[in-house]
Amino acid sequence: MALRVLDKTGSLTTTTTASVCIIGAGFAGLVAATRLARDRRRRIIVVESGLKGFDPAISALNEIEDTGSDRFTGSTQSRFRGLGGTSLLWSGKLLPLSASDTRPRPYLNMEGWPFDIAELDVYRPEIESFMGVDLEPYEESISNRLDPDSLLPRNDGDISLRWPKRPSLKNHNLTNIFREEIEKFDNLEIWLGATASGFEFDLASGKIKALTARSLAGQTLRVAADEYLVAAGTLESTRLLLLADRQANHAISMDCDALGRYFNDHLGLIPATLRPLKRTLTNRTLSDRSTFSAQRHLHFELRPEIQEKNGIGSAYCDLWAELPEDSSLTKSKQILAGIKQRRLGFDLQGFKAIVKDSPSLFRTAEWQWLKKQKYWPANASLQMNMWVEQLPQWQNRLCLSEQKDPLQLPKLKLEWKKTEADEKAFKIMARKINDYWNRHLAAICRLEWKPEFLSPNCRMVDSAYDLAHPAGSTRMGSNPSKSVVDAHLRVHRMPNLSVASASVFPSSGSANPTLTIMELALRATDAIAKRLPA
Repeated sequence: MALRVLDKTGSLTTTTTASVCIIGAGFAGLVAATRLARDRRRRIIVVESGLKGFDPAISALNEIEDTGSDRFTGSTQSRFRGLGGTSLLWSGKLLPLSASDTRPRPYLNMEGWPFDIAELDVYRPEIESFMGVDLEPYEESISNRLDPDSLLPRNDGDISLRWPKRPSLKNHNLTNIFREEIEKFDNLEIWLGATASGFEFDLASGKIKALTARSLAGQTLRVAADEYLVAAGTLESTRLLLLADRQANHAISMDCDALGRYFNDHLGLIPATLRPLKRTLTNRTLSDRSTFSAQRHLHFELRPEIQEKNGIGSAYCDLWAELPEDSSLTKSKQILAGIKQRRLGFDLQGFKAIVKDSPSLFRTAEWQWLKKQKYWPANASLQMNMWVEQLPQWQNRLCLSEQKDPLQLPKLKLEWKKTEADEKAFKIMARKINDYWNRHLAAICRLEWKPEFLSPNCRMVDSAYDLAHPAGSTRMGSNPSKSVVDAHLRVHRMPNLSVASASVFPSSGSANPTLTIMELALRATDAIAKRLPA
């Protein structure tokens, strides 16, 4: 692998060619580049806006014009331009979308995905293998092995159990995962500090002839390729397609009403606190398991039939423990982080806190090694998170702003708001999880709702925040007038341009999108490989 930095080249303009040019070196981009580069006959070039580490000047390119009354925090707080992309910020949950999330939902006037989501299952073992997690199911059926004492109910009528997988902290960063493999590829180049800025088109064929990328210092990279894959996350991928559309005389949007539209995210809030009545039993019942090679984190999901009956989308709750700053576990993590970052100064206060709260460390180790579970110490505050699927709405959209970024390219403009459908989903999920808790778990742990959410006049959606899972603005579909890409992620009217990001999701369900994004990246690269010259 050749790793190059654009503003360190010896010339103002660099021109090169490739079989495939990939824009973005994050989850989708690195997965796609690795898959394609395994055929040494192909030359693969990855163009990445960021560098190896954080750069504030490059990070400024993430700023958007946010015009809505509901502020969208995910545009800046959970995006990273650089090698590895947002995998460097990722909290680390793998969970496939439920089949019901992708099928037609006529009660919501939603057509569903343009292919059976089960077609993505073929890629899952490969992804789970390089992420270092087990190959066991995510669904309620695995509860018999994760919860052999049946502390959790099975087959409740309203709520089902799902079990996301958490990779090790090391495997959160895809650069670590693929480093050894991609360093040996002499047919792979990754250009850093190279922000995609323009496209050249053959208007007769509709194909892209070349991509131009620029550095903040003014250098230019021009890549002529057979195929192009945009894998730059939902916001940047959408901006690039809007730019391509403008530069190609509106080839995409001329008779398509979907480009930039249907923008959505998961919405969340923290409505309740858990008050253990039987602390050890609460811990055994609800904390993360490590029975297999990955930590399993419990989701309480609203069943599809309940969604249909109430006319809402997907929703789920999960639990987390917040430790005080002076706890031994918090201080230990801080000291280990300092050692890792080579900050070796002695922290006397941290050491005292560890000694004072040392029983928590011993109990944590005991639970991890003997019980294969995460330990929640007595000084932890146990919180409930509630998340809902924001339904795609045509009026929620991304478009190009009149404002310019530091490269003098149009910023994104966001027009987005929460809706009454989101409020309805929160209210129904709150009622269902409260009833579920009273049926099954109240004897060991009380669910204490925050006072503001008990008021009949409370609008839960007003307290909700985006989860930085943006999606939908270059949606998939079989009808070119109502979608941007086809079932294999190729742009309908640009035959050598594909997109691999959550922006292609016709709907988002309630699962973390990371696993599905990587599956779609492999699906897109398989389709691209078939189109490449032999």
